[in-house]
Amino acid sequence: MESKYTDFERLVEKFIQGDLSDEEQEKLDSLLNDKDNKSHFKEMLSLNYRLNKRWLKIEQAKKDKLFAKIMEVPPVKKLNPYQNLLRIAAIFAILLGGAVLYYASFEIQPVPEQVVTLDLDTGVHKQLEKGAKGVIAETNGVRIEQRGDTLTYITKNQDDVIISFDEIHVPYGKSSVVALADGTLINLNAGSSLRYPNGFKAEGNREVFLTGEAYFQVSHDAKRPFLVHTDDLEIEVLGTHFNVQAYADEKNSNTVLVNGVVKVKQTANPEDAVVLKPGMQASYSRGSKSLEIASVNTAPYIAWVKGQLYFDQADFTQIARVLERKFDVQIQVNNTALKKEKFTAKFKAESLEQILKSFNESYPFNYDIKQNTVVIN
Repeated sequence: MESKYTDFERLVEKFIQGDLSDEEQEKLDSLLNDKDNKSHFKEMLSLNYRLNKRWLKIEQAKKDKLFAKIMEVPPVKKLNPYQNLLRIAAIFAILLGGAVLYYASFEIQPVPEQVVTLDLDTGVHKQLEKGAKGVIAETNGVRIEQRGDTLTYITKNQDDVIISFDEIHVPYGKSSVVALADGTLINLNAGSSLRYPNGFKAEGNREVFLTGEAYFQVSHDAKRPFLVHTDDLEIEVLGTHFNVQAYADEKNSNTVLVNGVVKVKQTANPEDAVVLKPGMQASYSRGSKSLEIASVNTAPYIAWVKGQLYFDQADFTQIARVLERKFDVQIQVNNTALKKEKFTAKFKAESLEQILKSFNESYPFNYDIKQNTVVIN
């Protein structure tokens, strides 16, 4: 007997591969109105992303063991969470390795390119093709247009807008821009997600929720403060330019102010707040749970907005994490001394290999690049 998810999973497979017809897209959107399907969809996307990132690092013996485990799972009417993950893993093993489950010998296929995705509050899910132009959706008095790498929200009459929240996901190796309905521009760096409203009322706060890194150019409005929420911090502004870095794999969350004024406070302890002036940074330590301010050179923190990399006395461990996000690779640093070494460097359009060669000229080390994995000894 087939799982209740079988037809749904076929549609999600085609969605990930970008092969959905208009009719199939409508069917998938309809199925996603069901809460179970929506949860299952997120599970599948999450697992697909993890497999894409780590597939090429799995040794042959581990792959054989995984495949054997998958094939032992019998079909059931309703899967428990553990069996469900195995079933999804089987689906994506097929996506990533072709007929890998049916043949003893195979060659690893190239990992599919990750794309920026948009989750609308209506349940519609969109893949945003690089450089595309056109209307993405028109709902509740809001028109969403894609103009290259920028999503623009347009409202004719803000009082007619039914406020809902959309969410954009930017994978490693990509970047994107969202132009909110109030004119605020938000540049999103690789490996980031942003949840934000499709419009704003005449009064009240303007609030967005960030995971990762973003550069904000907030449209000034004294009556409607703009709030940025991360897991650790809340940043309040009226109209200004600033950068927020809040990646889950970093020890600190940083807010750097370029111009204007912002107030930064801890989510867990709102009384611990600081006010920043241009050229200042608020850094929250997840270890000590403390918030500190310092004067900084803002250039290294916003270079990514122009597609550049700027390291100012950064240790190589931190540099490796930035390169992972920038080039969508896994970097394994086995050289203990190199991890602690600090570098100052600027890069514009150099490839990953050119960047590694540049560091290698000032501090000799051995490295090996194989597809999306870099090993440094």
